[in-house]
Amino acid sequence: YGGPGCQRHTSYSDTVATRNSSTGPQEAGRRIVVLAEALVARLLFHGSQASGVEFLRRGRSHEAFARRAVVLAAGAIGTPKILMLSGIGDPLQLQRLGIPVQVANREVGQNLADHVAQWLEVFAHPPDFVELPPENCAGGEKFHMFLNLTGPASGGDGSVEAEARFFSSCNESMGLIKYGVEAVILHPESRGRVVVSSTHPEVLPTIEFPPLWHRDVERLSRVYELIGEAIGLPPEDWAHGRPLTEVNAETAYLYQHFCCSARAAPKDQPGVCDEDMQVR
Repeated sequence: YGGPGCQRHTSYSDTVATRNSSTGPQEAGRRIVVLAEALVARLLFHGSQASGVEFLRRGRSHEAFARRAVVLAAGAIGTPKILMLSGIGDPLQLQRLGIPVQVANREVGQNLADHVAQWLEVFAHPPDFVELPPENCAGGEKFHMFLNLTGPASGGDGSVEAEARFFSSCNESMGLIKYGVEAVILHPESRGRVVVSSTHPEVLPTIEFPPLWHRDVERLSRVYELIGEAIGLPPEDWAHGRPLTEVNAETAYLYQHFCCSARAAPKDQPGVCDEDMQVR
């Protein structure tokens, strides 16, 4: 249901195509059958209980039924799409699509979250550049660290709120060393949504993400401020003279770790699933 642990920089459609590259059903101990080249169109119901799925395969529609339960695990983008095509979602959106309402739940597709990241770099012109060992100029990531932005500066107490990845490379013709730092906010407050615009299963949903909330912009800036304090670099040097928050607001990006668009929540909180991962 769109929880953590998504693989970095992997597209929704490419993942499905790669993992299902065979052409026929695959059996594992006569318990699991994996059917490749199949696209789930919607859930099937017996009364109010999901009883199976309708799916498309090689231009034809098929149905598969469950003996005990239907487990829907299509990721943070595919899960709300299937739910809405099955009539589970915001009644107004379902009405616009002409889909009968099976379960009214305005949280389906809402609350979409992603790690928020920024890349900034600075340059150094050391007087002894020609004497640097070759390994010092090898490009790539050198190390990374995790940070707590609100707790003690040391001691290991507090939650992990951000990650910083450090890169370096050299421009030998100019005698420059380039240092790049990618800052990642691990638990951002900014939220978007997944929007289904067609009843056709083949049409991918739209991901709508508004400008970053100010709190996340401030937290990105804080990562660079902390690193700058450690190495003696003023905040404005990261942004080459501009306000750091202004640059982060303009150029920060999402990290393709989408989650939370069909989130589980306690009974007294908004959500799509209950604490037992059952769709409400």
